[in-house]
Amino acid sequence: MRSSILLCRLGEALAAIDAVGGAKRFKVTHDTFHHFVTGEKEFFGARTGLIHVSGVTDPKHSAATLRDSQRVLVDAHYMIDNRGQVKKLVASGYKGYVSFEPFLNMVHKGKMIARELTRSMDYLEA
Repeated sequence: MRSSILLCRLGEALAAIDAVGGAKRFKVTHDTFHHFVTGEKEFFGARTGLIHVSGVTDPKHSAATLRDSQRVLVDAHYMIDNRGQVKKLVASGYKGYVSFEPFLNMVHKGKMIARELTRSMDYLEA
């Protein structure tokens, strides 16, 4: 079962931050997976402090059936527009790091993780 916090849109989170006068102290994390799953269309690059990217390659799933445990590294076969999302965030003022956030155990236990990470970085930068 998903936590309601995971389904929160970044616009809602930013409105709450603004309501308590925290705009100068707090930023949000843009997670490409959650952006896709929630169907959020807005990008808040200038108010983003970190970007998490991960891919999902199993085409039998839709945004409604995806779970964190299906998240892998990014490559040409993923369903989530990671490159497009990162590009839009940078265009809207993001200046910071991009981190990978795969959860699938197979990724964590991979014997060629350095090569797989390099391939994912190369793909994102292309």
